[in-house]
Amino acid sequence: MQKIKMFVKVSYFLAVILLLCFPMFSLVPASPTINPKEVGNLEEPIDSFSATTTSRKNTMDNNQEVSDKYYFISPTEKHQESIKEENSKAIMSESLLSLLSTTPKDQWEEKTVRLIVVYDKKVSPTLRFSSNSMYGVKMLKSLPIVYIKATLNEAQRLMTLRGIKGVYLDRYIQFIDPSWKNTESMTETYPSEAYIGARYLQKLGINGSGIKIAIIDTGIDKTHPDLDDMDNDPSTNDPKIIAEQSFVDFDFDGTNDTDDSDQVGHGTHCAGIAAANGLLKGVAPGAYLMNARALDARGWAYVSWVVNAIDWAVNNGADIISMSIGWAPSDVIALLNEASNNAWERGTMVVVAAGNSGPSLTTISSPGMASRALTVGASNILNLTTNWSSRGPSTNNVIDPDVLAPGEDIFSTVPQNGYKAYSGTSM
Repeated sequence: MQKIKMFVKVSYFLAVILLLCFPMFSLVPASPTINPKEVGNLEEPIDSFSATTTSRKNTMDNNQEVSDKYYFISPTEKHQESIKEENSKAIMSESLLSLLSTTPKDQWEEKTVRLIVVYDKKVSPTLRFSSNSMYGVKMLKSLPIVYIKATLNEAQRLMTLRGIKGVYLDRYIQFIDPSWKNTESMTETYPSEAYIGARYLQKLGINGSGIKIAIIDTGIDKTHPDLDDMDNDPSTNDPKIIAEQSFVDFDFDGTNDTDDSDQVGHGTHCAGIAAANGLLKGVAPGAYLMNARALDARGWAYVSWVVNAIDWAVNNGADIISMSIGWAPSDVIALLNEASNNAWERGTMVVVAAGNSGPSLTTISSPGMASRALTVGASNILNLTTNWSSRGPSTNNVIDPDVLAPGEDIFSTVPQNGYKAYSGTSM
């Protein structure tokens, strides 16, 4: 309730105008075509808007060793019938079903996959997970979700265990190509706060002071002079980024990528739009930032990385979550919608972009389709919807986007003390 009251006090500027300016656009790495074998033992990386779940080709690394550091407890004979009834509505993702159907059964014990397992928090599942990450299991604090590495045989057996609601193949998905203008000058570009008249509110003292904004993206360059502190005074010790965590390579082998810096530039750009306080002023220069790096250096992410980042942001007191992500709807992508709605229910505003797949209708991406997320499309200098901004309604028949915000040639911060103009619904 305290967070809800806070949003009311922050006024129209923070509840709407501030929130408009830092959702998403999806992002493709500047590097050339990626060899799927370089990114792990799962499916071939897929373009999020170019294929359906059932048509995507699944490939596996036959040389992947099976971890023996987790275990399953099979249901007792006494509970077989009740488990069968309970699990009659359990879901196995289409992508996992496809992988099982296309892989010879004699290879099921050799192939390992990353799984997202959803369990009924009201029923103690027969599956016993270790809370120690060394045992190949990751558990979320606030959602009944577990990440696990398992063989295909074990994936199949999961569906027979008490309390299991769904088993999904963790997807490694490519983001949408951004549009950017290679310029370091504000000429013919537009800082977002000037675009919407936020300077006038800032002069009245409405500048986002005390608000915590979690940027779930490619990371933030915390050394940028416009993002390194609260008062733009290098002699003071008042960092703007008050929490940071990398979820990239958040896996099971103890080699997690702990680098939370921005290797792409998009996260730093979004952070500057939201809260820069230096040469460039963001919409809310008085706000704090939380850096949740969930995209790797190629601009790709596993679904589990993003869901984990949402959970982390909520548990660490974020008032607002800004996510520069968007994928075509599918069974596992729906977990992003669920995580976003859960964050809202716990008092955190979730802001995501509509996507850059316009002008066709029904092109809203997920988690922009989440019923309780604030979904933002892009407008141009004439206050008209840009041609490329995604349109609704969502495939779940919800009217989206909720609002439009400036998204064309928006000037903001990039790594190495630089500035550039980007266009996209994240701007």
